Amino acid sequence: MFQQTIQNFNIHFNSLNERNTVSSGDLVTGHISFELTKQTKITSITMTMKGKAHVHWSSGGGKNRRSYSARLEFFNFKSIILHENSVSGEPTELQPGRHMFPLTCQLPQGDFPSSFQGVHGQIAYTLTVGIHRPWHLSKDFSTQLNFAHRINYNQPELWAPLSGSNNKTLCCLWCASGPISMTVNTEKKAFTPGETVKLICNFSNASSRIITPKVKLQQRQVFYTLSKASRRMCVKDLVSITGHPISAHTSDVHNEIMLTIPSIAPNSITNCSILEVDYFIQVTLSISFASNLTVLIPIILCDTYISAQPPAYSLSPHCLPGTCSAVTQYIMSSDIQIAVGYNPINQSNIFSSGDYITGQVTVELAKEYKIESICVKLKGKAEVKWTENYGQSDSQYYKKEKYFSIKKDLWQANQGNNRVGQGCHVYPFTFQIPAQDLPSSFKGTFGKIQYTLEANLSRSMRIDSKAKAEFTLIYNGNLNSDPSVMAPQHQATAKKMKLFTSGTVGMDVNIARAGFHQGEGIKVEASIQNRSSRAIKPKYCLYRKYSYFAKGKKKVETKDILKEVGEPIPPSAGQTVTRTITIPPDTCVSILNCSILKAEYRLRVYLDVKYAIDPEIKFPIFILPAIQGPDWNHPPAFPNFGFDAFANSDMAGGNSFLQNPMTTGPSAPPYGVQDMYPSLAGFSGKS
Repeated sequence: MFQQTIQNFNIHFNSLNERNTVSSGDLVTGHISFELTKQTKITSITMTMKGKAHVHWSSGGGKNRRSYSARLEFFNFKSIILHENSVSGEPTELQPGRHMFPLTCQLPQGDFPSSFQGVHGQIAYTLTVGIHRPWHLSKDFSTQLNFAHRINYNQPELWAPLSGSNNKTLCCLWCASGPISMTVNTEKKAFTPGETVKLICNFSNASSRIITPKVKLQQRQVFYTLSKASRRMCVKDLVSITGHPISAHTSDVHNEIMLTIPSIAPNSITNCSILEVDYFIQVTLSISFASNLTVLIPIILCDTYISAQPPAYSLSPHCLPGTCSAVTQYIMSSDIQIAVGYNPINQSNIFSSGDYITGQVTVELAKEYKIESICVKLKGKAEVKWTENYGQSDSQYYKKEKYFSIKKDLWQANQGNNRVGQGCHVYPFTFQIPAQDLPSSFKGTFGKIQYTLEANLSRSMRIDSKAKAEFTLIYNGNLNSDPSVMAPQHQATAKKMKLFTSGTVGMDVNIARAGFHQGEGIKVEASIQNRSSRAIKPKYCLYRKYSYFAKGKKKVETKDILKEVGEPIPPSAGQTVTRTITIPPDTCVSILNCSILKAEYRLRVYLDVKYAIDPEIKFPIFILPAIQGPDWNHPPAFPNFGFDAFANSDMAGGNSFLQNPMTTGPSAPPYGVQDMYPSLAGFSGKS
């Protein structure tokens, strides 16, 4: 019997949260481990990440039996964990025993659905590790990731209360009994698995029969072909509760029913074209010898807890991708609530000049009010401000640069008709961001570049009610064609040692270009000659330089972003070293097109020599927005574990420089269009 060479293979991931889920854009880290029973040559160890959906079902029987299926692939990329020997080109030899290799990969950004295993289909995210040996078939090991789609929890419909009602009258020939009615309310629409839903039910039984309330949580799975010409639907009861019977001729029965959602229930899926998962709470009144009375309440299951109250928004995005945490800000008083929100046009929730931005102003009134006007403004500006001390006096420096301010009237009093009724009123709007050379959003110690939507409600002889929502904008100039950004960079330096150290040290340093994206790795190749009497260490420092300008003065703010240290080089030796410096994904992009504010970056490469001034080289670095679409060909590097995370990527959509392609301009809806919703819970109604 032959003994297996590779045994006890294991893939371990570092958990990102309590539910052990991952989402688009997450950096997944961990390690693989296995045991070898003998010395083994390894050509390479690869890692493949796939996301796909598949459905399949059949209908009919015999000769009339037909099968239906559909497949979708969300992404498919391959990375290298272990290369063959880079010097000799020969396979790497591993000794018998246990081996461990770290792994890391960043999931691509995209609107991908949550993992799901259903009756006729599944959505799966699989990581496969392949061990390749000379003259052997690849040995593959696979595991699945629990992927959760991140929901935009700032949508008002998620935390707004829901209500449903129904009634009927029992009839038997010429004799009719009294009506049976019910009203069901929930505090919100979105819940997490394991959460308890509070159902507030009001029943009225004026009939002569006993009725029994029953509550079910139902899951509906719908599977489609690609053309959606055929579909198969399955409905499952996940939880069932039976309440206390209600006697005949009983009115105004108030019940609070607590329904706990199973903790293993999958998330709702609405963003997959071939598979949908919906949830309903079915409240039924079971009536003896008659058809039942039913109310259906649709709910959403998501990975993030949604409060039953409007979220407390914090609109202070630092710079760019992934930092804008809200799309709506609420200003509330005892009698008026006003909110302004916008609709994201891409996964990263960012905009560029020329894009269309759509949204809505929501006004909730506790009673009817006289209102003069409701308007919304689109604004863009930059400002700097700082104070300097000169002896006993302080001088303040301030300057503001205004890019645009566009006003749109949503409601105006007309011919004396200035009354707006009680309830929730929604006024949609559409703007086009001016197609001009706009700098990216920024927030620093002494200045900021800010783009906002501001809503204003005006009443006669009253202070205006206002709300503001900040959105993130990136510069959309094509820097890929700029030679200063894309050209290779090379510098050299040499220094003669004196005093406590003799000889000379020198280095010749190259980097591929000056422009790099957020989260990308800067590969630094340095040829170092140490002809001195001491060991030296190569060191690397990426730092930022923010400059502010006002009244002919300049304020500079510098800070080291990261530092790294290479291996020592002994005396009288020369080495060529390669180091990849990964730019943190949350680093602000470079800003060079603002007259009062600049954000610049430098990469400092220097040799640490004891008792001497360190020779150094500085490279200017341009930080570009993170890669998202098809127009950028350089995959981000993940140097910590020695492989490129998106090598040989087959991901749908590819990679791009800009994260939000320009949208086509939708026509603005009429300003008079309003939608009415139930008023928000907890409203006091005081004037």
